[in-house]
Amino acid sequence: IEKKKTKDVLLYYGLTDKLFVRLFILFFVIYAFLYTSFLFYPKGIFGIGEGLRYWWIQHKKHRLPGPPTYYLPLIAIYEPIVIYTVTTGFIFAWSKIKQMLKESSLFRLTLYWALFSLGIYSYAGEKAPWIVVHILFPFIILSGFSIHALWKKYKTIGRILFLIPFTILLVYGVYSNYLVNFKYFTIEPKNANHAEMLIYVQTTQEVAKISQMIHRLARKHKNLQVNIQPAYTWPFPWYLRDLKISYSKKSEDFLNYDILITNDTIYPKALEKTHNSFVANLRAWWVPSELNFTKKEDREKLIKYILKREVWSPIGTYRMRVWVKKTLPMEKIK
Repeated sequence: IEKKKTKDVLLYYGLTDKLFVRLFILFFVIYAFLYTSFLFYPKGIFGIGEGLRYWWIQHKKHRLPGPPTYYLPLIAIYEPIVIYTVTTGFIFAWSKIKQMLKESSLFRLTLYWALFSLGIYSYAGEKAPWIVVHILFPFIILSGFSIHALWKKYKTIGRILFLIPFTILLVYGVYSNYLVNFKYFTIEPKNANHAEMLIYVQTTQEVAKISQMIHRLARKHKNLQVNIQPAYTWPFPWYLRDLKISYSKKSEDFLNYDILITNDTIYPKALEKTHNSFVANLRAWWVPSELNFTKKEDREKLIKYILKREVWSPIGTYRMRVWVKKTLPMEKIK
C-alpha cells in the first residue's frame, strides 16, 4: 500500500474507497463463516439483526434495570486510571486534543466509539456489570491518546505532576483487580461482609464442594441414584456431567434416591426418616443500596468498601437442601 504524507494513520496507509470495499468484503466473509457456524446454520447470517431485535425487547422489559450512571462507579473502582487519564488529557491538553480531532480519523473514530458505547449502554434498560467491558475498551484506547496529548504539551514538571496521581491510581487499580480475581471472586454468604460490584449473581463455592462430595460417593458406591429438582439444576449438569442424574419431579420416588437436592423448606417429610440433610447456598448476590453522601456514616461506608470491599447492604441468597441417604457417609461442607 502506498504511504501518503499525512499525520492521519488511516490515510497514511492509503485507506481509499476501493481498499475499504475490499476490507468490508473480507470482514463479511469472516462474519458469515462465524455466524453461520461454517455455513451449517445459514439463518445465522442475520445474527446482528436478530441480536438487535432481541436486546430491544429486553430493553423494553427492564429485566435488569439501573440508573443511567450505573457503569460509572464500576469504572471508577476497577479502572480509575482510565477516568483520570481521559479527563486530565481533555482538560489540560485541550489544544492538542483539538489538533488530533482535526488530523486523526482514528482518534475521531475512537472518540465516537467511546461516547456512543457509554451512551447506548447507559440508556439500555438491561444493565449488568460485565457489559462495562464494552464501554471500557474504547476508553482505554482514548486514554492512550490523552497521555500522548499531555506528553506533547508538557515537559518534565508537568509530566511529573501527571504521573504522581497516575501511579497512585495504577497501584489501586492493581489492588482492585487482585481483590476481584483472587480474594472475593465469588460472593459467599458465609463471608457476608465482603462482595464485589463486578459480580452480579454468582454460583457459590458450596456448589463445587457438593459436586465433589457426590463424585466421591459415586466412586465408592456404584449405581448411585441422584435427583436434582429443576429449580436447583444449573450448574450441576456441568459439574456432574459424568454421572447419571434424574430431574424428575415425582415426589413419590424421592425415597428411592441416594442423594437429592430440593427446596430448603418445602419437601416430603418422609425424607427426614431415611435421609440426613443440610442447607446450602446455590447462588448469592449483592445489590448496593443508595448512599446519602451528606451523612458521615454513609461516606464512611463508601470508604470501607473502596479499601476493604466491606458491603453496606445485605447479601441475598438462593438456598437449597441436600439430602444424603442415612446408609451413606455424611460429609460436612465447609
